[in-house]
Amino acid sequence: MANDAQERAALEQLKETLKDVWQEQFTDAYLMRWLRARDLDVDKAGDLLRKNLRWREENKIDTLVERYECHPIIKQYFPGGIFNHDREGSPIYIIPIGSGDFKGMLQCLSKEELVMYVVYVLECMQRERESQSRKLGKLIEKSVFLFDWENFSLRQVYSWQVVDYIRALVGLYENNYPETLKLGLLVNNGWLPSLLEYVDPSQLPAQWGGTIVHPEGGARCTHIIGPGGDLPDAVSRGGGALAVDPEAVSCFLERGRSMEVPVEVEVPGAKLHWRLQAKDVGFALWRVSGEDRVQLKEAVRDIWQEQFTDPYLLRWLRARDFDVTKAQELLRKVGMLQCVSKEDIVRHVIYTMEFMQRDMDSQTRKLGKTVNTFLFLIDYEGFSLKQVTSWQVLDLTRSLTGLYENHYPETLKLGILINTPSFFPMFWKFIRPFMTERTVNKLHLFTHDGWQQVLLKHVDPSQLPAHWGGTIVDPIGGARCTHVIGPGGELPVAVSRGGGGLATDPEAVNCFLEHGRSIEVPVHVEAAGAKLHWRFQARDVSFALWKTNGETRVQMLAPRRIACDRDPECGQMLCKEPGTYTFFFDNSFSWFTGKQLSYVIRVHHEPVASVEDTIKS
Repeated sequence: MANDAQERAALEQLKETLKDVWQEQFTDAYLMRWLRARDLDVDKAGDLLRKNLRWREENKIDTLVERYECHPIIKQYFPGGIFNHDREGSPIYIIPIGSGDFKGMLQCLSKEELVMYVVYVLECMQRERESQSRKLGKLIEKSVFLFDWENFSLRQVYSWQVVDYIRALVGLYENNYPETLKLGLLVNNGWLPSLLEYVDPSQLPAQWGGTIVHPEGGARCTHIIGPGGDLPDAVSRGGGALAVDPEAVSCFLERGRSMEVPVEVEVPGAKLHWRLQAKDVGFALWRVSGEDRVQLKEAVRDIWQEQFTDPYLLRWLRARDFDVTKAQELLRKVGMLQCVSKEDIVRHVIYTMEFMQRDMDSQTRKLGKTVNTFLFLIDYEGFSLKQVTSWQVLDLTRSLTGLYENHYPETLKLGILINTPSFFPMFWKFIRPFMTERTVNKLHLFTHDGWQQVLLKHVDPSQLPAHWGGTIVDPIGGARCTHVIGPGGELPVAVSRGGGGLATDPEAVNCFLEHGRSIEVPVHVEAAGAKLHWRFQARDVSFALWKTNGETRVQMLAPRRIACDRDPECGQMLCKEPGTYTFFFDNSFSWFTGKQLSYVIRVHHEPVASVEDTIKS
């Protein structure tokens, strides 16, 4: 181990090599982080720091916290959150990793997006350390991480994308936030004494040995610590943000298939409004004559749920040429990387890292000492193989690891991984090679016991959600403080299969368009002046709209392929005449790939004397 004289000599040499890029932030403590990250090798430390400066400039990291916009899927499903401070003032990050549907997120978001969120978190931690340093009058340069592995399973990481993502995050830390990890606690077994050695119970949620509970009583303080959770299928399968819209309908268009969505317009003048989202679909709109769907509804009454409307039933039946058995099988075919890009998730992580950086800055000012490291608490409760059995999840994990190692090196004060499942050693083998030895030494792994003692050693219970041994609860009493710590959660089927965020909209219709198929959705408009409004989300479908008078079909919107898997396609149209307007979703151009589709179609009866038809997309 190097002595003080060796460190001082290396520090002076590093200062000389950095004169051409010198910045105000290059304090002795800051530069020592980079030297220690490279075992006092001046050349390697200087090279690492220069790469970090370029990375920060190219990605505008210094302003990330102010401009970062968290993707709805990340905001809702990415577990974890910054939660108070340990006994020395270092910020704590608690991650209930067992609740994270990383495979699902990597199916609808890019690895880069997820890594960027981690960068945001690390930057927020850095600001918190700086704030603590000012507040306490002493240097706070590291953070504590508590990883709760409760409920963790191989499902969460059994994917090369997840492994790659984890590797990216490790690299992110080692290369860009070196030596900011004060302590990493991986729990869940016998962890409480170790945790409380570092953290006062007043700084922890009740779930992790603290005294803090959610404002509504929850021990996990989910209002601060994202609880995670499985992504809806429609989101993880590529439907994008529209899939989580309460009004959205999510479905999957298989290759070579199409679908029609009938909408009834009761009166002339009604307006049709729509939004759709998919990667690439053809879209058209027809007006067609009405059909009696009672017989079809009766035939499948024992299969479908009450919220399935007549247009919804007709969509699935037409997708299978009115074969009820096949339609049922299709519906039962039921992830963030399936509906948002890896880049979305990475950017959210960067946002989180930047936010943590700012919190460290704030803590530095508040405490009057340097706070430049953070604590991570990762909870693997609920973690299963399903969450990582995807190359996308592994890839995202690798990217996030690299994000930390390359851009937030040595900002990890402590990482506490709790509730690690029996198969965790297998998952660990995927991510361990992407971490430096210094980072690994800051991680504390626990099963279900022993982690609270370690956590509370660093963090006062008043700074933690009740779920993790603290005293804080969320506004409704939740111990996980999900209003702060994202609870995660499994993506709905329609979302993870490509319907996007719209798939979780209560009004949305979700379906799966097989390859070579299409569906029609007829909507009846009773009176002129009504407005049709629509939203839909899918990876790639053709969309069109027709109006039908008897045997005559008039094209209102010409077919065009629309890729709206990230954001829903929206539109509206004033109906000058009553009748049936048919929405046409077509996947017949695809020979091999089915598509998940979510859509919401509404008719607003607003009689208008003379208004031009409008289309808004």
